[in-house]
Amino acid sequence: MIYRRVVLPQAFRIAIPTIGGYFISLLKDSSLVSFIAVNELLRHGTIVIANTFRSMEVYMMVAIIYFAMSFVASRAVRRIEHWLTPAYLRRQARRVAAVVTEPVPAQ
Repeated sequence: MIYRRVVLPQAFRIAIPTIGGYFISLLKDSSLVSFIAVNELLRHGTIVIANTFRSMEVYMMVAIIYFAMSFVASRAVRRIEHWLTPAYLRRQARRVAAVVTEPVPAQ
């Protein structure tokens, strides 16, 4: 019961940014798997290029798809981080951000 109510929430809050970063990196690096003969997005793009000879359009679409997947994953990780951060730490972070973005008076 102690682990579930005390230790795990604190551990999740600390581990989520690292796990999220690894997940997004794995998502972007999945194109490297095509060298091991696993069919994935870039491999399918190469097949389409071989059939249509339209490399620019296909690679642009693959890049857009990878960007969309990475963007959605990063937003999801940010939401999870926000959800796991206690309210008093969120208020403190907002105060620090307000001080940092405050304009410097002209001299």
